[in-house]
Amino acid sequence: MTPIVTRLKALRAKAEIPSQAELSRRSGVPQSTVSRLESGASQGIDFGVLEKLADALNCEPGDILVRVDPRPAKKRTRRR
Repeated sequence: MTPIVTRLKALRAKAEIPSQAELSRRSGVPQSTVSRLESGASQGIDFGVLEKLADALNCEPGDILVRVDPRPAKKRTRRR
């Protein structure tokens, strides 16, 4: 998994866009691409696609991408 993921689902909700299909229609980006980006199945994004999605979501391109920590979470140990 890449440490950079998209916030498309949250941004769709904020923009009151109910479905991937509707975001696809508004942006001109294929629904299959929107689905892969939302699910994390995509390993990258074309800048043109990023710009179209940002325009449709009324946000900045940087709002769509977020870095996540790829390291596994540490187990918490219980102190006695």
